[in-house]
Formats: sequence, C-alpha cells, structure tokens
Amino acid sequence: MCDAALDLPPGIASSTLQALALVSRTWSTAAQHALYRNPWLSFDAPDRVAPRTFTRLEQLVATLAARPDLARGVLALDAGKYTVRCQTEAKVDRRLVSRLAVRLVAACPNLRALSLPFVVQADKPALLSALRRLALLEQLTLGDGVALADPWVVNVDVAVLDEWGVAQWWRRDLAALAPHWPRLRRVALHARIRGRHGDERIPWALDAFELALGRSARLEAQYVAAVLGRSVAAGTLRRLTLCEHQLEPGALVELLGAVGGGGSGEEGAAGATGLEELRTTTADKVTRHDDLAHDVARTCPHLRVLALETPLGDLLGALGALSSLRHLRRLALTSLVAPRERTGVARLVAALEAFPQLDEVRLASVGTGLSDDAVLERLTLDVDLRTVLDEWHARRRARAGAP
Repeated sequence: MCDAALDLPPGIASSTLQALALVSRTWSTAAQHALYRNPWLSFDAPDRVAPRTFTRLEQLVATLAARPDLARGVLALDAGKYTVRCQTEAKVDRRLVSRLAVRLVAACPNLRALSLPFVVQADKPALLSALRRLALLEQLTLGDGVALADPWVVNVDVAVLDEWGVAQWWRRDLAALAPHWPRLRRVALHARIRGRHGDERIPWALDAFELALGRSARLEAQYVAAVLGRSVAAGTLRRLTLCEHQLEPGALVELLGAVGGGGSGEEGAAGATGLEELRTTTADKVTRHDDLAHDVARTCPHLRVLALETPLGDLLGALGALSSLRHLRRLALTSLVAPRERTGVARLVAALEAFPQLDEVRLASVGTGLSDDAVLERLTLDVDLRTVLDEWHARRRARAGAP
C-alpha cells in the first residue's frame, strides 16, 4: 500500500504516507521509507506561514543525519527547486542556503535522480566532493530553469563576488565527474555550461537529453554536441528534447544529422539506431519552417515519437515527408499555420493513412495575428483539423472492427 501511495500526486502521497506511519509500528517503518524515497516539501507562503522552506530543509537534513537508514533510501531529490525557493524567502542568507544544499546532497549517497542545487562559488568544491560519491546516479538536472541574477551592484568587490556569487559550471567539471557516474543516462540542461576550446569531451553516453535554459541563448550545434559528449560518437541517444529558439538558425538540423541515426539504415556495432523520440518547442510562433519536417524525416529514420512545436504552413507536405518514418507511432504538430488555400479534408486524411504504424495524432493551430482575416483563417483551420482527426479515428476503428 505504501508503494501504491507513491503513484498519487506528491502532496497527496506525502500526507497519505504520514497518516500510514501513525497506524502502527509495522506500518511506520514501511511508510517512513516510502516517504523519504523522494522527499517533498510544500511551498508555504514566504514570511507568513511557518516553517518556511529553509527551516524545513534544515529539519530534513537533521532527520537524515539521525536516521542513516532513511538517508540510504533517498532515491530522488529535487534540491534545485527547493534551494531556489529558499532564496525568495529574503530573510535567509544565501551562503547558508548554499551550505545547506551541500549537506543535503552529501546526506543521500544512493541517489538515482538529482536536480543540482544552487551553491555559491566558495562552496562548489564541497559540492563536487559530494557529487563524486553518487555512484548510482542515473538522472541529473543541471540548473533550476529560473533566471535569478546575482544581486550585485556595479563595482562590487571581486573577492566578495568570488565567494558569494552563483557557482559557474564548466565542461571540465562534468568531464571529471562523469567517470564517477557509470549509470548516468539522462541529463536535463537548465543552465548554460561554459566551455573552453580544447576541453575534453564529457565521457558519458546518454540515453536522453533535454535543453531548456532559464535564460535566452543562441547556441550552436557544436555546443550541444560538446555537452552530449561521447553520446554522439557512441550513438546511444534515444530521446531528445529541445527549445529550438535557443539554437542558432540551422543548428537543430545540423544536430539531428549527428545524432538522428540517418547516416545509415543499419544498426551500428553497439546496436545503436539513433533517435527514437524527438520533442521541440519554440517561442517563435510566426516564422514558418516547413523544411523542418523534411529534415526530420531525412535525419531521424528510427523515430517512434515526434512532437514539433514549430510553425508549419504546408501540413500536407509535412505529413507526406513524415510518412516515410516507418516506426512512427505518435505524432504531434502543434503550431500549424493556416495555408493560403485550404488543402481539403480528404487529402489530409489520406496522408495520415499513409503512415505505416501511427497510433496517436495531435494537430493544433497557432495564431499569427489579431486581424479579422487571421482569426477567421485560424478558426477555419481548427474546423478542418478536428474533421480530419475525427475521420481518421473513424477509419481506424472501422479497420479494427471496433463498434
């Protein structure tokens, strides 16, 4: 029952396990270990409802220090989210938050998943020491995805900045840590990693990678490939999630050419086939990129899941190109722009039926203006898309013999 409670939303799971821990001594042990498997803190209103996040983290660290059995059972820790929250509570010294974050990571030696916490530059060596001991780590989130600038004024003393400023992360840091994480397979990059020419490639072979920086960026394909490290040459990457507006023009296609698996139709020596899942999002809802669907079909022949949030105006052409993906089962095109002339429902349904294994489709429009004509065009496209999906589902049910 305790394990089943973990499938509930975090807040409900936490309160349920706390209640189960009070039932009996037998239930208490199982409930406590389940409760601390992925510690969850609610966000009380800062400076109004006690205890605040910092105080609760202190209590958590104290509990883990007193109960090594619980500490060894912590498998996931969203430390980055909680340390960012501590900084918003204003009354807490940022250096105290940093030291507490290091203690929190060091207290959990068997972590499988970690969001890297905020630390100041002076505490970075201590955090690196704690990270080197996480031999079971499988999933890592770098950065918090929140653009919190250092609260410095002009002409700040450099010595103060070196001690109190947010720690900077370099590729060489990750290259040194990677050998200590032999099980690491998933990385989400929510903060920019610095690098110098000549830095060694990070020796990790990832299965999944996500790029979603907290601040604006224009990155080259070579930057992402350098962060992916040995994953590119080894061909291990299967799932890729990108904020494509944070890449330089053309960088996405160049990157897909390196990791998509389209260079050869045969599996590599290690059984690698290339990407099986690709998801992109963009803040640009105006600029059409109709060639992207053709580029994806060319570079990623082994895709099973594709979700493009890129303005596409030629839906029929995109479907025609993507139908060559013989393994594709789930497709989402969610930033469709109304074409100058209506394509026709029958032709779009026929294009969907040309996919060999497609099970799930999502099509959605995006607005390109507030004029009467633009609104009317989008409404017309929405009607067509709903009709296309209804007709496609009806034909699939008929072929399957469903009522």
